[in-house]
Amino acid sequence: MYNVDEEGHEEFVDAKKKDLVVVPIDAEKKEYHFPIHKRDDHSTFVACIVADGSYFKPLIVVKRKTIEVRVLCLSIADKVMIMHEETGYINNIVFDEWIDKIFIPEVQEKGRKYHYNGPAVLILDGCSSHYTDRLFELCDENNIRIFFIPAHSSNQTQMLDLGTFHLHKENVRKVKLTETEDNELLLQKIVLLLDSFQRLATYKNIRGAFEVAGAVFEVSTDNSMPIVCFSKAFTTKLWH
Repeated sequence: MYNVDEEGHEEFVDAKKKDLVVVPIDAEKKEYHFPIHKRDDHSTFVACIVADGSYFKPLIVVKRKTIEVRVLCLSIADKVMIMHEETGYINNIVFDEWIDKIFIPEVQEKGRKYHYNGPAVLILDGCSSHYTDRLFELCDENNIRIFFIPAHSSNQTQMLDLGTFHLHKENVRKVKLTETEDNELLLQKIVLLLDSFQRLATYKNIRGAFEVAGAVFEVSTDNSMPIVCFSKAFTTKLWH
């Protein structure tokens, strides 16, 4: 059982529109405005967690085309997939690329590891980039059943939302990146996103996220892998 989702990251995501400005006591009484240097550096982090307590190689979508070569110098190319998109947001093309190169091979490897040929379940929310012909085709070929979470229920039923992403965002926002050239700043951000996720995506946290969503783990008859099903409470949440 797999849960895939994405989250956005950018500078000043929580910036207030108004702040305190100190002026001389005899200054003219009017509205004062001051500029901020806001980098337009939105990036998207895509993750997949598995009911056995593991996770797949994440995807980070960035706006700069040249960053991939510099990532190789950080020795993290085997730990995260970097893709370029002009807006920094995920779209169908980017999502299909990650599904094709990372998700499907990892699912196949899980099947070989557990000697399992039965169906797998992929849980997704209703983001428009998830509805692609390539995804449906690959999942059909690999016996993966897709379950789309109904709208407005992901905060109660999506594992990544329940166990990882909110902590991930909090950790990233606490860190002050060193002011430097844009490419170097982006490299810092990539390392920060990956490092924070790795520290949170522990066996205990991932299993706990599935359990909070309503997953029940049962021992299989041959002890090769757990049987995962959802409790009545999970389906009740979806129904409401």
